[in-house]
Amino acid sequence: MQARRFALSTLTLAALLASGFAAAQDAAGTRVEITGSSIKRIDGESALPVQTIRREDINKLGVTTAAELLQKTTSNVGGLTDGASITDQSGAQRGFNGVNLRGLGVSSTLVLLNGRRLANFANLISRATFQLSENHQLFAEALFSKTETDYAASPATSGNIAASVGGTLPLSLQAVTGITTPVALRFRLSDAGNRTSRVESEATRLLPGATGNLAGWDYDAALNRSVNKATDENLSGWVSNSRMRAGLASGAYNSFVPQTAAGKAFMESIQLSGAARVAEGTTTIPDGKVSKALARLDGGDMVLAVGL
Repeated sequence: MQARRFALSTLTLAALLASGFAAAQDAAGTRVEITGSSIKRIDGESALPVQTIRREDINKLGVTTAAELLQKTTSNVGGLTDGASITDQSGAQRGFNGVNLRGLGVSSTLVLLNGRRLANFANLISRATFQLSENHQLFAEALFSKTETDYAASPATSGNIAASVGGTLPLSLQAVTGITTPVALRFRLSDAGNRTSRVESEATRLLPGATGNLAGWDYDAALNRSVNKATDENLSGWVSNSRMRAGLASGAYNSFVPQTAAGKAFMESIQLSGAARVAEGTTTIPDGKVSKALARLDGGDMVLAVGL
């Protein structure tokens, strides 16, 4: 197995946080917006506990990817780790990582970047901002990730071949076994060679937006365009089962003789190469929200937040 991974930049771990994680400021009493909520408040006012991972925590753990970091958190159980992303075992997810927070499942754990959905498994390339004025800012985020993994396995087996298709034994074997009638058989396709395949996953995300304060209202709006694509490609060693059986029935291929040039040429003629499975998901989400403190109560500010 050979794995090649391409990343255009180091993942900004402080920005890529799953639901239940947030970036918080150390200044006491400073109001911040926790991921998953549109109302700014201090940590002591939140209804549920928020787990914060800081730069120094990451350095102590010695991790180099977001998958490694989340694997070491107690709330992540049974996620798709780096190891699972490059294995060919049953139940693995080749080419992908995923987080499973508090037993919700990988498909049900919402992963947000700066409070917005993203194409899963992408790496952050850059974030650019432009300050229009003291209270208004434009921003844009661009993400790209590409993973390519090659696999190799032993030659495939033919499956059970019925006697009507399998043919008769060579004379030398007939003399030993006494079997002269057609036989059922099963054999390994050595003439086809090892099975090799490649899994390529690609994720992109583009998000332009604006944030600021207008007439006392905090606002944040953006357009999120995310695309995930995965391709499972057969490189060599994969053959058409129906054409193989037809070759056995017609005598074009004889499974009872050692490997020959003719046998290899026949297997080459029935090779199946190219994309075996292609999956692509596209998400386009416009969003916006506004919030404002309406009144000061004994328990804190009464805040109104509206968004889509």
